[in-house]
Amino acid sequence: MFTVRFKHEDTRWLLFLVLSYCGVVTVAWVWLGEGAVYIALGAVLVMLLGMQMHLYRRRRDDDVRFLEHVQDLFALYTLVQPTAPLPALTRWSATPALASTLASLVLTHRPRRVVEFGSGASTLVLALALERLGEGHVTAVEHDACYADATRTALARQGLGHRATVVHAPLVPVTLDGYTRTWYDPAALDDLGEVGMVVVDGPPADTGLLARYPALPLLKSRLVAPGLVVLHDAHRPDEQQVLARWQAECPHLQADLLPTPKGIGVLRLRDDAGGSSAV
Repeated sequence: MFTVRFKHEDTRWLLFLVLSYCGVVTVAWVWLGEGAVYIALGAVLVMLLGMQMHLYRRRRDDDVRFLEHVQDLFALYTLVQPTAPLPALTRWSATPALASTLASLVLTHRPRRVVEFGSGASTLVLALALERLGEGHVTAVEHDACYADATRTALARQGLGHRATVVHAPLVPVTLDGYTRTWYDPAALDDLGEVGMVVVDGPPADTGLLARYPALPLLKSRLVAPGLVVLHDAHRPDEQQVLARWQAECPHLQADLLPTPKGIGVLRLRDDAGGSSAV
């Protein structure tokens, strides 16, 4: 039995267009005569050319993104030099751009204590970067017990248990400025002390409006130099509002938006802030 296999999702739509316009040509021939057929054929040609241009641009953009991912992976492995393979860096976990950015920030600014909301491959990258420095510790706060266990296993496989702690903290109602949001149980951070870097890649956006906003209000009193706050998915409207509110509420921090596929917002202590406190 003959089977047509499509290697690209757009190909079937292209075939659909061709068949549809063949039908239009047939109807035009029957009802309007030969002149209408030429008009229909011209329309088909224009549509096909438009589709080809669209497919070309999509393929070109895909190739550029793939090259950027490869470059970020090379940078990451050069920076942290893992002794075992890293977990897959996909769109559902830390992207190569986020991972290489985190490694670079840690190695450049040397925070002694890192707190991460959400855990996974990014936790491993942070621990590897701290291990290269020979000092520092990351505490990853995770609401999903299965993800927390998987992260602990990955850390143990790399021999990084002394550089990272994964804390299971269920999501609970937290009230800030009269508005209640779902956030990690604050009790999980009671014994942290001073924090030099905060990475915010959780909780999931579907937990509520401005879901990641509580991170800085709850930790700003502990934030010290280098005073870094990293927000992933910063291209999303909610995260853009979160960045704007954080910067308005913490004038000693300056914000930058890195042009990565998902967007990475980085707040850092201003050079002219004076002292070590970020707020």
